[in-house]
Formats: sequence, C-alpha cells, structure tokens
Amino acid sequence: TMDYMGRKTSETMNQLMGIGVIIMLLALAFFFRVRGKIFRRWIVLGLVAVSIVYTFGIMGFLDVPLTNMSMVTFPILLGLGVDYAVQFHNRYDEESRKGKTANECVESTLRRVGPPIVMAMLLCMIGLSSTFLVDNPQTHYFGTSLILGVGICMTVALSLLLGILYLLDKRHDDTRKSAPSGTGILERYMGWLLPKTVKFAIPIILVGILFSVLGWYYEDEIKPSTGYEGILREDLAEMENVRYLQELAGGVSPLDVVIEADNVLEPEILQWALDKSDELVEGWGTDVGGNVGAITSLAHVFEANFGGLPTTVDQAELYVGMMPKPMWINLVREDRTALHITLKNQSAENVDIQKTMDAMDEVFVDPPPGSIATVTGLSIVGPKSADLLNETRDTIEIYGIVFILIALLLMFKLNIKRVLAAAFPILLVLGWGALFMYISGINVSSLMALLPAQMIAIGIEFTILLLMRYYEERDKGEDPIAAMTTAMTRIGRAILVSGGMVVLGFGVLMLAFEFPFIQEFGLVTVIDMVLILTSTLIVLPALVVTFDKRKTKAKVAESTSSD
Repeated sequence: TMDYMGRKTSETMNQLMGIGVIIMLLALAFFFRVRGKIFRRWIVLGLVAVSIVYTFGIMGFLDVPLTNMSMVTFPILLGLGVDYAVQFHNRYDEESRKGKTANECVESTLRRVGPPIVMAMLLCMIGLSSTFLVDNPQTHYFGTSLILGVGICMTVALSLLLGILYLLDKRHDDTRKSAPSGTGILERYMGWLLPKTVKFAIPIILVGILFSVLGWYYEDEIKPSTGYEGILREDLAEMENVRYLQELAGGVSPLDVVIEADNVLEPEILQWALDKSDELVEGWGTDVGGNVGAITSLAHVFEANFGGLPTTVDQAELYVGMMPKPMWINLVREDRTALHITLKNQSAENVDIQKTMDAMDEVFVDPPPGSIATVTGLSIVGPKSADLLNETRDTIEIYGIVFILIALLLMFKLNIKRVLAAAFPILLVLGWGALFMYISGINVSSLMALLPAQMIAIGIEFTILLLMRYYEERDKGEDPIAAMTTAMTRIGRAILVSGGMVVLGFGVLMLAFEFPFIQEFGLVTVIDMVLILTSTLIVLPALVVTFDKRKTKAKVAESTSSD
C-alpha cells in the first residue's frame, strides 16, 4: 500500500501539474494583455520555471533536503514568481505604449516598479523567517528553500525578463509609436468595482472584520490530521486490503510498552509483563480492556507455546533458541536489554485512544527493581504530531505578522496609517482562511500548517504593490478615486492575472480523486488565493480611499476656515 501510494502520488501530481501549466498558458494568452505576439505573454511562465529549477538546484548544492513540507514551496514560488514577472512585464508594456524606446522602458520600469517589488520581496523574506522559530528541521528546510526561491524569482524577473524584452524591442525603437492602453475586460471590471466598494466601504470593512474575528476565534478548533487517515480514498482496493490485514492482526492503532533492564529474560520481569497486560484487559472494563484486540509479548508467546513462563534465565534462553528468529526478534532485543509489548485496539474509530493511554500509564508502573517501563507507540506519536502541527501554524502566523509589522514600520518611517493599510488585509485573510477550514471541516496537515506562510508572503506582495502605485499617483496630484482607479487598472490587473493563474493552476489538484489530502490542499490553496485577491482588490481600496478622502476633505475644510 505504501509503495502504491508513493508511486501513485508522484504520478498524479505530475499529471495534474502538467494540466495546470496548460491552463496557466491559456490564462496568460487570454487575460494578460501586452503588446506583441502571444508568445511574449508566456515568457513570464517560462522564467518562473527557470527560477524554480534554480531554487531546487541551489537547495541541492547547499544540501537542503526536499521534504514533504517543501512541497508547499512550489505553489508559493509559482504565485510570487509569476507576480514578480507579470508586474515587471506589465509596467514595461505600460511605458512602451507611451512610445518610449526599449532603453527608456527598462529604465522607467526599474525606477517605478523596482523599489516596490524589492520592498515586497524583503517583506516576504522577513515574514518567512518565522519558520526558523519552529522546533522542526523540516520547517527550517521549507523556510530556507522559500527564502532562496523568492530572491531568485525576483532576480530572474529583474534581469532575464527585462533583458529579453529589451532585446525583442530594441530594433523597433525608430518605428515605435504611442498607443493607448485600451480598456480590456479586467480594466472595465475594476473601473466599475472601485466606486461600488468605496460607496459601501464601512459595511465591507465591518463584515470583513467580523468574519476574520470569527476565524481567529475558531482557529484552535481546527483539528490536526495525524497518521494516514484521509490520504487514500476509503473505497480503494488498497485501503480495503489494509483494513483486512488490520482485522487479521487483531486491531489497529498500536500502543507499545518497552521494558528496559540488564537482562529482560529474568522470570520476575516476564511475569510482571504478563500480569500487567492481563490487568489492563480484565480490570478496565469494556471501554478500555474490552476494546483491546491483541496483545503480543514474549511472555505471551512463552505461555502459549511452552505451557508457562520459564523459571530461570537459562530456561528463557532455551525457549528463545527453540523459536525461529522472526518469531521473537520484534519482542526482545538481541542483547536482551529491552522487552517489547504491543497492544492493538479493535477499531480506532470506536475507541478513546487517550483513555486507553491513560489506563496504560496507570497499569504499567512500578516495574521490577532494576528495570524501566515506558508507554509509547504510534498512538502516542499521533498527539505529539498534532501538537507540532498546531505549533507550526501558530508560530508562522504570530511571528510572521510581528516581523512584518516591524519591517513595515521601518520601511514607512513609522507612518502608522500606511503600516495598518498594508497589514490590515493580511490579518483579515488569515482569519478568513481559518474560518473556511473550520466550517468545511478540513484538518491541519503537514502541508496545511505551512499555508499561512503562503498567505502572508503573497498577501504582503499584493498589498505593497497596489499601495505603492496608489501613492505614486497621489504624488502626481490625483484625487484618491482617480489615483486608486489608475492603480487598480495597472497594478491591479497584473495582481488579478497572477493570482488568477495560481487559482486555475492549482484548482486542478482537486481532480486527484484517489487522494483526498491532495484535493484538500488544492482546495485550500485556491480559496486562500481568492481570499487574498478579495482582500487586496476590494477591502484595501475601500479602506484607503475612504479614509484618504476624509483626510482630504478635512484639510480642505481647515484651509477654508483659515481663509
């Protein structure tokens, strides 16, 4: 089953990602409006692929292993890499439509959009550094690979993309004429949307805060996913075979006791192991002992095969020597310093595992002198893993936000209003994402625990780029509505294209019908991106324009009264 799962997972992911790439190419062709032939729109995706190859190549060079958690690096790098490239290409195209030479387009693009993208990149890296505070090496590898990837994606977009566009357009400098940008579907939609959001800004903001608060409140109620539940579809033949084997083995959810001593074949230790096992089954009623489907230990094997326990160590050694090695190798260590007892529950669905573990802790105490007994097993590792998943998610969220706020304060020179404008959409989205997972009943898996990093990284990227373009237009003397309209139809178009590509590309993961955990990962990634786009293109403009208009009116009123 594990071999099937490994092979089929890799095969399914490759097929779906191939479909995703095709969908992204079509999305770029139809929605990313830039001058020139259609292949120019696909350059960005090719350069993102190059960036990802570079990232994983450098990871190998630095001996940063690729783990299950590192899988999440791919969608985040895809989203950020596409956005970097689309933003540079979008601004280059905007300058080109003004009739500028290729050299002037590159220069203006670097001057206008370069600083905001570098700022967004640094904020992403700062936010992602919270992964190093989690006491888990796999999370550290994830953070390292993603921070490397963000820098590489920005560098490739800055150098290769602008270099390619320069070479393609250089020979047409003498014949290039200015051309209006036009109003495509996206531009018309965002031009229509902005007045509506500003008109209902207060209700939009209040509703957004309400749902976000609910999400933060219920976040602790989201259950962690441990073990292998939900990985494969339950009606697959492979899962039916596993259940059949579990039935033959006497149960599931193994709980173990390890007894350590100088020589665990001492008759006193063997008798203690047998007595305590019987006490657990017979003394704790049907809710614990009655659900134990099988108990396996060397003492039980001796009793079943030799009619009783040995009375001396030598006799115990004789019994062991009479049995095939595969029969005892998992029950006693070869140097005789450890004894292993395994208990299995009849059904993991109908048993209170925690109650069984508590009972074991009470039963397997006071071992014979000179020995130590430890209750362990997969059913104990599960809750530990759950605690780790919750810790990972909480650490990334809390410290990621703190780091982002500190960095924004420094970058905006303690301008609190701008800091709140940039961070507010991120806080909303984190709450919305948690609320969706809680309502839909999706558990926190090792992949899901890292998704807050994606939301923070991509969210801060989008908000910074939109805000910086808005402030650029405001500095030209535009009123708040006109400045935000320009920002949304220029930067907003690129944000919607890059975010929409991630939505379309990773929506195909929901077609992995044999693997529910892949479907859930794809669904949550898509929902997160939709929430980020909603917060950036609806809530943020409504917030900024509304309060900026009030500030402008207050200044005008003050100026009038002074005259």
